[in-house]
Amino acid sequence: MAYTKRNDFPGELPLHKTQYCFICHSVQVTKQNNDIVTYHCTSCRETNGRVLIYDPKMAQYFDEDLNLVHTSAGMIIINPENMVLLFLRRKYPYLYTIPAGHIETGEIPQTAAVRETLEEVGVTVKNERLAFEGMVRGDECLGGADIHFWYLYIALVDSTEMPVLDEEGSTFGWFSIDTLPPNMTYPVKFFLEKEDILRKLQDIRKSSRVPLD
Repeated sequence: MAYTKRNDFPGELPLHKTQYCFICHSVQVTKQNNDIVTYHCTSCRETNGRVLIYDPKMAQYFDEDLNLVHTSAGMIIINPENMVLLFLRRKYPYLYTIPAGHIETGEIPQTAAVRETLEEVGVTVKNERLAFEGMVRGDECLGGADIHFWYLYIALVDSTEMPVLDEEGSTFGWFSIDTLPPNMTYPVKFFLEKEDILRKLQDIRKSSRVPLD
């Protein structure tokens, strides 16, 4: 696939958060907040679910091939019934996902994962554990990056909490690993199919008060 690159942005990068049209790279782009969030460009008159975002306060960089890389953190939440919390995104990509988001410049990844979980689903987690750290290619985000360096954590909750979704989500569900929805974001599908992550999920269940299936 064609990744977003350094030359998709102006020669001099902005000193504050700036959004560019994903199609023509104009700054004449406005957010449209309907059932799903899109962005309309008055320059090329195209509407797209994605924009190009450059924000000095967000942890991002250009790799050796000048591809844009965002740094992300997320949380797999498991309830006492050994089910995983997923919610349906109103923002691109419009698929089921875990609580996750971009890490801020200088922010500790674990702190970012806990923050995003509280912001997006209103759940406070404790004793989270790192399950994965590494690059995920083909992970398309709203802000234009197709490559993310991920920090994935796993946390248990004591009850089947009812999440309080922020503007990013439209609905949620608790899902068994065996009955996951087919329409999941690429990284979540990637994570929940990795054998080493599934082993860590099982190990955490065994070492907790949460009974095994």
